[in-house]
Amino acid sequence: MRRHSECGDQRLAAEGEVAIARLAMDAGDLPHAAAHVADAMATDPGLPEVHEALAEFCARVGDPAAAMEHFPIDGDASLGAAACHAHLRAAAGDWDTALGVLAAVMEAKPSLPWAEAAWLLREDLPELIAPDTVAHATARATATLREPLHEDVRTALRPFDRFVSAVVDRHPDHTRLLALASALPRLLDATDHAIDRARHAHRINPGRLEAVMLGWALRTGAKPNEALAVWEATLDDEPFDGHLAGEVAELYAATGRPEAGLPWIERALRHEPDHPMAAPLLHALRYQVDGGMNHLLALADHSRAHPDHELADELLARLSIANPGWASSTQPRNHRSGSCTSSLRNRAASCPKASSSRCRSLNRPAPCSPSDSASPARRQPTASFGSRIRA
Repeated sequence: MRRHSECGDQRLAAEGEVAIARLAMDAGDLPHAAAHVADAMATDPGLPEVHEALAEFCARVGDPAAAMEHFPIDGDASLGAAACHAHLRAAAGDWDTALGVLAAVMEAKPSLPWAEAAWLLREDLPELIAPDTVAHATARATATLREPLHEDVRTALRPFDRFVSAVVDRHPDHTRLLALASALPRLLDATDHAIDRARHAHRINPGRLEAVMLGWALRTGAKPNEALAVWEATLDDEPFDGHLAGEVAELYAATGRPEAGLPWIERALRHEPDHPMAAPLLHALRYQVDGGMNHLLALADHSRAHPDHELADELLARLSIANPGWASSTQPRNHRSGSCTSSLRNRAASCPKASSSRCRSLNRPAPCSPSDSASPARRQPTASFGSRIRA
């Protein structure tokens, strides 16, 4: 009942913004009208009346290019303004830019139905947009998502999943698209489909990205030994990926074999002694092996000495919950609740949360280096725009 009430309140608020926007348009106050259209879009982006108001605004100023000047993304833009800009880009036929901006908005607040856009449902769109653009947009749209998804996030993601699936059908052998697109069915509980998609990408090109995404799908599909085999084979290649080594170590620990994960952590630390994932994991895994409280103390010391190593805080929080007597005397700097059973999955903690009020710079590339710390879905560059967007 509460959820329905919230939805009703959002709709009423958006309708109110649309009404004010139309009054401002009638009065010729276009900047004022644009601000209210953007606010309406940010409140309920799936409401048809909001898109109608944006179309009316576009007609008032003459064309999409003129309308875009009222919804710039080269400064400190709001989510609503950025979404309007994306839809106007699509109206102008600039599909690649439109999708890139829309994906950035989805990343910033994934619980809203940003992808419920008529242009994204066009049957010919998979032929009009570059598969690399779709791969990058998929990486960005899923960058901050963690399993299990809240139902509103799941609902908001489905239209985007349908679009990406249509593009995959159009480009069935585009390995980066296949690999990154495997994140969508994995997040939406279609694990077998995710494994098939990722396995096909890895079969065509057994590269680092394809291997990481296949491992993710296999792990989610309760096939940990297969995931470990894929990842360990990848770690034999250069350059060494310390974050993937951490993922391997934690998967061993999650399956009751922390001692098998320690060599991978030690190897990562030989490459980088202060590795932000491997260094705290070393103490956590040693604790899992022998239960020595000295390892928790070392982890607490590491957390204090390295405030930028957020995984240390998360591991310490989890282990403190399991040892409340110890935790009462030694608390993490910023105690967080929640599971930390998968290090790469929780690397999203280093990014703004799904509820963050700001979206990072649109010209911030998702890391494309296989050894980068971000989640595998962000190992491709995203579309470049010189702006930040905020809620």
